[in-house]
Amino acid sequence: IYLGVYLLLIFVRLYIMKGLLNFPVTLFIKLVLLRLVVVTPVAFLVPGLIVYCMEDSLERFFLCCVISILSTCLSVYVLGMERGERKIFLNKVVAVKNQLRHNRRM
Repeated sequence: IYLGVYLLLIFVRLYIMKGLLNFPVTLFIKLVLLRLVVVTPVAFLVPGLIVYCMEDSLERFFLCCVISILSTCLSVYVLGMERGERKIFLNKVVAVKNQLRHNRRM
């Protein structure tokens, strides 16, 4: 029920934004919501298999946490970002890496 209400509210907000701001709803659906529909199940797949296949344990918890983070990051990077966004992200990672190296030398 929560998910249905939440989805309904998204479309109500989009309708209001279209009327007030001439917001491009179809472009938003294409660039944001459809990517979300693709990224979410892919990111859930491997952690879901771990939860399903392993018995309850502290090891499963930590493994699932780490795999969830990696799976989400990878699926967002590969499926959720456009080429330009990936380039900006990699440039930022390189800048942070260089900054950390520079701080270690001091």
